[in-house]
Amino acid sequence: MKKPSFEELKKGTDYLEFHLRMYIETYNELNSEKELCGWNTKHNCYLESNLLHARVLIEFFTTPPESKNYPTDLIAEDYIEDWNAKYVKGLKLNHEFLITCKKKIGGVQFHLTSIHSPLLISQQEWPISEIFKNLYPMILEFTNLIPNEKVDPDSHITTKQLIDNLIFLNDEYKENFST
Repeated sequence: MKKPSFEELKKGTDYLEFHLRMYIETYNELNSEKELCGWNTKHNCYLESNLLHARVLIEFFTTPPESKNYPTDLIAEDYIEDWNAKYVKGLKLNHEFLITCKKKIGGVQFHLTSIHSPLLISQQEWPISEIFKNLYPMILEFTNLIPNEKVDPDSHITTKQLIDNLIFLNDEYKENFST
């Protein structure tokens, strides 16, 4: 499969920054919520957005080059050679858990199908904290290792402003987001 050009990689960091920011900021919003009761549109938006961006990031960080869905897909290995072999495997993460979450999130959750889930997304229990605990070390490792020449100069990926400027709230909170 053809490797992306430096220009394609640089442009990709803009999109990566967007997904990182949305994932982390929706995670913080979910953490800051008080007790929920009844239907809560704002909460459901944060939950769905968080899950969607988690899925994108799980795919980005865990997909080996030979498993890309499309030749135009960008993955961490495009930016950092041997990312999966050298770095992801050394990060004591629950890789299988992330892959299972990615499949569950991308399965019947985000499109209409005749095989409906028994519950709406907001009625299910989602391991938001556990997903975060497994994704966050990869985010930090990647932002520390990504070569500058593969990054858009206007992106905050390598300066880690994106990470450093975000306030992480307590990640110990209830896992049941039923509304």
